[in-house]
Amino acid sequence: MEGEMTTDNPYGGGCAWIEGEYVPIGDARIPILDTGFVRSDLTYDVAGVWQGRFFRLDDHLDRLLRGCAKIRLASPR
Repeated sequence: MEGEMTTDNPYGGGCAWIEGEYVPIGDARIPILDTGFVRSDLTYDVAGVWQGRFFRLDDHLDRLLRGCAKIRLASPR
């Protein structure tokens, strides 16, 4: 497909933060006792990507951390 990026990078399809580490999206899972799963304690924001690079990542992280603060959710950062 025209414009499609090809890579051998295991994170090329995306990644997830699981139990204190980044994993390829295909390895992502939710532990059965995860607080967000059990109590629905979560906040959600999507980082924009343009031409294979994050777009205004600092703005995204600021929004995400504000969302965490509003529900008193500690960031793993």
